[in-house]
Amino acid sequence: MLATPTLIKRPILDTSGKMLIGFKADEYAANLTDARAAKVES
Repeated sequence: MLATPTLIKRPILDTSGKMLIGFKADEYAANLTDARAAKVES
């Protein structure tokens, strides 16, 4: 990663079929909370 630091500029998060590209703290928080709730229910 030190050789190519651009790899970490746009993280990809896959939560219960929803893909988030890039990082926005509020979107991550909302989607991770939703994903945890779905996991607990199943």
